[in-house]
Amino acid sequence: MAQEYTVEQLNHGRKVHDFMRWDYWAFSISGILLILSVVIIGVKGFNWGLDFTGGTVIEIGLEKPADLDAMRASLQKAGFEEPLVQNFGSSRDIMVRMPPAKGEAGGQVLGSKVVSVINEANQPECRSETY
Repeated sequence: MAQEYTVEQLNHGRKVHDFMRWDYWAFSISGILLILSVVIIGVKGFNWGLDFTGGTVIEIGLEKPADLDAMRASLQKAGFEEPLVQNFGSSRDIMVRMPPAKGEAGGQVLGSKVVSVINEANQPECRSETY
């Protein structure tokens, strides 16, 4: 027959941690963080990704380091609205994110136009297009 023990006997000599001593502090800090998060989301908003906003992402590998400011200027000069040009990986890899184009046939057409505009200053190797 198995011997039965009480909780006090099983925990004899062990340190007792009084978690409930901090319940009001923990609840207060959690409430403050929750309210702060809601305020920040209300002020700054969400940074929606391509999945939610639509558009085209073109990843381009260049033979030499990219001059992002010159690429932005040449894309805006070519008539592209709000191009987001940024490095990813190394200084020779760039990502161009374009908002959804109105009246375009698709991401392939937009990608080809972007690569041709960037090709004027650099020699790109277009790795992939996502849209």
